[in-house]
Amino acid sequence: MRISTRSTLSLFLLVAVGHFGYSQNNIPVDPAVVRGTLDNGIQYYIQQNAKPEDRAELRLVVNAGSMQEDEDQLGLAHFVEHMAFNGTRNFKKNELVDYLESVGTRFGPDLNAYTSFDETVYMLQARTDSMELLEKGLLILEDWAAGLNFSPDEIDKERGVVVSEWRTRLSPDQRMQQQYFPVLYQGSRYAKRLPIGDPAIIENADYATIKRFYDDWYRTDLMAVVAVGDFDAAWMENEIKSRFGKLTPPTQTRSKESAVIPPHEETLVSICSDKEAPFTQVRLIYKLPRQSANDKQGYRASIARQLYNRMLNARLYELQQSPEPPFTFAYSGYGSDLGSIDNYYAFAFVGEGKALEGLEAVLTETRRVLLHGFNESELEREKMDMLRAAEEAMKEQDKTKSGNLASRYVYNYLKGNPIPSAEQRYAMLQAFLPTIKADEINQFPKQWISDKNRVLVVTAPEKEEAPLPTEADVLALMQKIDGSMPAPYVDEVVDAPLLENLPAPAAITAEETMPELGLTRLELENGVEVYLKPTDFKNNEILMSAFSPGGHSNYADDDYRNASFAASVIDASGIGAF
Repeated sequence: MRISTRSTLSLFLLVAVGHFGYSQNNIPVDPAVVRGTLDNGIQYYIQQNAKPEDRAELRLVVNAGSMQEDEDQLGLAHFVEHMAFNGTRNFKKNELVDYLESVGTRFGPDLNAYTSFDETVYMLQARTDSMELLEKGLLILEDWAAGLNFSPDEIDKERGVVVSEWRTRLSPDQRMQQQYFPVLYQGSRYAKRLPIGDPAIIENADYATIKRFYDDWYRTDLMAVVAVGDFDAAWMENEIKSRFGKLTPPTQTRSKESAVIPPHEETLVSICSDKEAPFTQVRLIYKLPRQSANDKQGYRASIARQLYNRMLNARLYELQQSPEPPFTFAYSGYGSDLGSIDNYYAFAFVGEGKALEGLEAVLTETRRVLLHGFNESELEREKMDMLRAAEEAMKEQDKTKSGNLASRYVYNYLKGNPIPSAEQRYAMLQAFLPTIKADEINQFPKQWISDKNRVLVVTAPEKEEAPLPTEADVLALMQKIDGSMPAPYVDEVVDAPLLENLPAPAAITAEETMPELGLTRLELENGVEVYLKPTDFKNNEILMSAFSPGGHSNYADDDYRNASFAASVIDASGIGAF
């Protein structure tokens, strides 16, 4: 079980599309998924998928999280999630845990449930080679939806577990989030509803207050069931209808509080540290109005935004490869954030004490794009790579794991993310990419980059020998870059074959088959041995590797360092002229 504070600081692009409406201009939906809405309001997604065999991924999605807590319930959305594993209508606590362990469930963060600002999601893998175990998994999902016990004894036992998690299990990133989220989302309900909550409330809330959250928000009009796996889809649909269709819809419902994140004129700065933080990171965030992508035009715009960030990230990667890079890694992206906003963001991991240096490099590159834009050669290269990746995904789609598909449907329900098939996405890219020009993409930074609605976050280890910049330092640097005039980017393209002269082929001098291993061994006249093994793990991939006996053990001790780093230097140096 875990607490999640999802936002676009993760690297996902979340775009919105209507839940079940469809028209000629709508983004197509994967025909393999069966969708529907029960009379009580529960929505469902079902897809038959054979990877992995004899397994199904089941999800119960509740469109409610810490944002729905009352003032006397801070932290209770997460507490209710914990209580789902402490006994239900049909399972005592030990029976529930025994079943989950019998089907291979591991307990821990990210593995079986999470609570975020806006949602609570339960995740269960069930075996499908046993009808009894599969039906029991569905019964657990049904109990989680409407049959938690809330035994007073179990509630009191769990208080200590959750408070201990609050005190000891939070990662350094989560502890620093508690510092900068109120700045990032100031003036909104999000700033006061971090999912970890208030330990005093968790320790002292009465039983009725805890159960009230469950009664108010675990309701049929705020739920979806997702089932993807190695089963008969028609059978699964009937099971979901019979099990979840009997749940009673609410007679009265509470409305959700405002999720609006207000704008601000000034640049906000948050500088946070933690003794256990493993590295220093700078984040630059521009808050923007939510962009709708509920049709093909909106989807095309999201592709254009992806191309912008792919090109900028290529430039940042080039900086990363310089002899004295200003950061160890940097990335930019665009996506939907919490509440009512999207954001354009960039971040960089930097050396200790190098926050300003890394920030200056990222700011300078975004400033360069603002002033001069991208080149057509950069754009065409990224278009080709994007289309190639989509084609590869299309060829490998029958190898997609059920867990990945289940996640797609969870976020279609929660966020409206598009769910086209791999073929449909490839077809849309074929249609849209030729129409996207550099002039269009070069307008984005003019729309996004401003000193308003801008937030700068620095997180770092707490060390005296590596002092952090002050807010004044950061604001002065940003003002300096805002007035700078970096030179245009020069796209140095190598137009040459990978190998100018192909090596002469070597004849096969011997061949041996090893049927017990599925291998064929060849000997070539130049002494090379080749082992061939056909597999069906992927449809359109050939993997090759080569090695020669020896290595740095053949060198004298004085040459050990040079020899041990030789392969890494060669790997980082490219291939030929590239």
